[in-house]
Amino acid sequence: MIYKIIIVNYHGYSDTLECLESLLKSTQQNFQLFIVDNSLEDVDFEMFIKWSHNIPLNINTKFPELVFPTTDKSINDILFIKEEEIDHLKLIKQKIIFIRAKENKGFSAANNIALKYLKEQDTFDYIWLLNNDTVVPIDFLQNISDKLNKSSENIGIIGNSLRYYNYPEKLQCVANKYSNWLAHTFPLYECMNYSDIPKKELYNLIPIGASMFIKKECFKEIGLLEEDYFLYFEEWDYTCRAKKKSWKSIIFTDIYIYHKHGTTIDKGNNEGKSKTLFSDYYLLINKIVFAKKNLKFYHLPTVYLSFAPIIINRIRRRQWDRVIMIFKIIFGLKFDLK
Repeated sequence: MIYKIIIVNYHGYSDTLECLESLLKSTQQNFQLFIVDNSLEDVDFEMFIKWSHNIPLNINTKFPELVFPTTDKSINDILFIKEEEIDHLKLIKQKIIFIRAKENKGFSAANNIALKYLKEQDTFDYIWLLNNDTVVPIDFLQNISDKLNKSSENIGIIGNSLRYYNYPEKLQCVANKYSNWLAHTFPLYECMNYSDIPKKELYNLIPIGASMFIKKECFKEIGLLEEDYFLYFEEWDYTCRAKKKSWKSIIFTDIYIYHKHGTTIDKGNNEGKSKTLFSDYYLLINKIVFAKKNLKFYHLPTVYLSFAPIIINRIRRRQWDRVIMIFKIIFGLKFDLK
């Protein structure tokens, strides 16, 4: 199995380097890494350059056995380019490619910078969209390769369990169930002890966006991520689009990575605004965007009604700015997060 791994960085170089070091320790090295830097300033990209030159950097980790000792990098295996340059490259041979995005247009748009290049390539089996705030066990890729070799041809979307980085015995969850009537997902096995969940294969659920594999043939048919979502709903939208083309999803609950959960969002938290406001806005506005794009017209009334308990909850908390925001979202009015 050959993998193309895409990681988006936004002012989180330390997390990204921790993730990269864990991947470079993997027993399965048949992959190429694309790191898209969405940061507003040059600091992160400069740190990646230092890392590529083996300059010692402070990487804090709770999993030293998966990260240290740091890998000795060869500058010939690493490429640094700008977003506008990748369109002119026919075949990139380096193992690690750092891409400086022109601007931060969201998670989907950042992934699409690398995906547009991969759409013209054929030398891989799977694309792996991976959050930068993750740590990957040494045998993860080998284990998932063994399972994918046995999976049916119409499996196009693949997910795995996510364990909390700070509480590794606990699960973030393994996948999401969803309701078309509410345009809402329900995490499966959320916060349960990993040792207590059934280790099996689950079908036709939504993988967690922090770790989602896409089969090459599925990607070639479905295409890029939808950029209407600045944040959230990308994996739900892609899984839904794939399902309409008869592709199925599978979740391997007995294979896991560690996820810090929320670190990426916190880093991109719009110049100090609370995470709740930032998260609320994109969760709620994208709920409507998704429903209008992917659901039937008769689902929309209940989707809008599902905002009622959210409004009541915000009133109960006296979060008046959130209440105003929700009404503006419902009526299609602009709400300024700044």
